[in-house]
Amino acid sequence: MNKLLIGLLLLMIFSACKKETQTEANVLEKEKMVTVLTQLHLAEAYVNANYTFSDSARYLYKSLEDSILKSQGTNLAVFDSSLAYYQKDVKSMDEIYAASIDSLSLMEGISK
Repeated sequence: MNKLLIGLLLLMIFSACKKETQTEANVLEKEKMVTVLTQLHLAEAYVNANYTFSDSARYLYKSLEDSILKSQGTNLAVFDSSLAYYQKDVKSMDEIYAASIDSLSLMEGISK
């Protein structure tokens, strides 16, 4: 009976570890998230500055978003799951956004 309980306990532990690994496989690394977020913010700023809120603006942003994600070797599903994953860890999300803001600030300083 004890061996059965120990076996079940070990099975549950290994199953839990496997699920965590699968979740992390669908999560972008922090550096990649910074790059993607920075590029998406630039695309959003471009669309907002040059187009009114219309179907054309939404279509253009979606096209830019797809292009950015593809250039980074990812897709919207992985980006969305990564965003959800990092939002659960406030410290990591703060670090990601701080790095993205730093990148945007640096680009703004260079363009002046």
